[in-house]
Amino acid sequence: MMTTAPTPAVAWLRWAVKVAGIYVRLAGNSVEAAIRARAAVGGGGTAARLRAWASVIGVAVVAVASGGGRTALQKAFEPVERAADEAADALADAGKATAEDPYEPYRALYATLPVPPIGLAAAIESDEVFARLRVAGPNPMILSRVRAADDEAVAGWLTDAHLRAAAGCGGDSIAAAVADHRLYVADYRGFAAALRASSEATGGTDDLDMAGGADGRGAEVLLGPVAAFALPPGGGSDGRLQPIAILPDGEPSTPALTPADGTAWTAAKAIVNAADGAHHELDTHLARTHLFVNLAMGCTSRRLSAMHHPVWRLLTPHADGTAFINNLTPHTLLARGGDVHLLLPASRAAQVNYVGGIVTGARFNDRFPRTELAARGLLHEDALSYPYREDALAMYDAIHTFVADVLGEYYTSDADVGGDPELAAWAADISAPAPGGAGLAGFGELRPDGSTEEGIIRTFAYLVKAVTLLIWTASAQHAAANFPQADLMACAAAYPLAVREGAPTPGAATPITQWLPPLRVAARQLFLGNLLGGVVHLPLGSYPLTPLPGGWFRSARGAAAVSDLRRRLDDIDARIGLREAGEQWFKYEYLRADRVPRSINI
Repeated sequence: MMTTAPTPAVAWLRWAVKVAGIYVRLAGNSVEAAIRARAAVGGGGTAARLRAWASVIGVAVVAVASGGGRTALQKAFEPVERAADEAADALADAGKATAEDPYEPYRALYATLPVPPIGLAAAIESDEVFARLRVAGPNPMILSRVRAADDEAVAGWLTDAHLRAAAGCGGDSIAAAVADHRLYVADYRGFAAALRASSEATGGTDDLDMAGGADGRGAEVLLGPVAAFALPPGGGSDGRLQPIAILPDGEPSTPALTPADGTAWTAAKAIVNAADGAHHELDTHLARTHLFVNLAMGCTSRRLSAMHHPVWRLLTPHADGTAFINNLTPHTLLARGGDVHLLLPASRAAQVNYVGGIVTGARFNDRFPRTELAARGLLHEDALSYPYREDALAMYDAIHTFVADVLGEYYTSDADVGGDPELAAWAADISAPAPGGAGLAGFGELRPDGSTEEGIIRTFAYLVKAVTLLIWTASAQHAAANFPQADLMACAAAYPLAVREGAPTPGAATPITQWLPPLRVAARQLFLGNLLGGVVHLPLGSYPLTPLPGGWFRSARGAAAVSDLRRRLDDIDARIGLREAGEQWFKYEYLRADRVPRSINI
């Protein structure tokens, strides 16, 4: 593993070249898809026009690679998106969808990009893949264990009959599954309700919803589904969940769907994936990694002595590029008419309102991974195969040991921590309400009754935990959220970010394409996922190059701590590789050492 990172100027150039390369790759894919589609229906002149667009893209890319900064990146977005739109319209005109293969137009968008190896629509067609996504997908933060038979997540709609229809569950019951810790749910009703409330608070519906294109599909539909999963009694499934039933609109008075319901069941799984994808982008990814880290790192810059304070020196490399990328997104992805606005449900104002509530409303002390897993009832459920949990905790523990080693050289007692005025100002700033402070609630020492001493750090143990959480969120947690976007999540046929139809009716023969986004949306989603999930830059365990003795931390102890961190990361990498070697569906390898950047820089 790399031991040092290049100088900031070289690092920026390398980052820009990586982004430029992805722009060229994605633009080339769109151009080729459009040329093939037009050729299939006898079109001629479009090819030359598209190749001209490729030249425009090339000019924009050169600007990016030469360090043109935010303006060049914004300009480069436009021709790449236009190429994606043209590809989608060409494919819609070609009209390749059939009852036998409704996914063919979506597959044709992958002209030069590789189609997911398990198939384009496996995330909704395969029950095994659909279930694995809850524990090893883009958003493994939703699944929770049902703690009681009358738990509100299942009350009024899930029955013993649903459970007994699943393979290996004959004779089972909800009461038995709950008692044995074998019943789980993915419940998106709270998310959908909060997003609807944000829509009402900000004045209504989405007036820029990408409903059309040549195929004229309907508008986005915001649903709050809940899906039930179980482990069969006796442990015969190797800890792998089975989907039992789905309540597509979250209303217990409406019929639940099961694997016996054919196309309606497939549509219900698409609805769950759409809710999962929307929650992932707005909540798990944007609010709880990008913006959370940005606010805390701003306090680091304001309150701690640059280059000298040990916490500043420890945290700053884990903020490389974060402010830049967060400053870029409001002008591109999050702009009015940008990809997030167009691909996800609700208006831009509602999305912004929802994200702001999560950033300031989610409590800092609830974000520690063991605390978060325990709140969902999943911390000690060893019978459940849960790759994200295994890898995320291993990464957290490795970072925690590293942080304790580095800071232990400067703080030898709680008195040293309590007596550091800069540290006290930093803690107060993180907790202080905006606009003066970061406004991150729940930051500070825990009292015996579980409440928080807001903005107070008195002990070395809490300092290490807080700094570890920031580094872990900027590196491992962001990697777990970001990089799946380039895989199944880039495909709108597998992971639509919004559906176009309401809850399916059991027994209805409505084609699955009625729920899927139009091809223009799918082309944009393919572009967005591959762009965001395609840049791995500055690996965790690397620190800025410096000629000073002791490396970045200027001490033999700090250098030894970095070496020990790299060794621990390599051990985690080896364990992940061994575990995933025989995986038959899709591998969960997003937290391997070479795939985890040290900071949020894309």
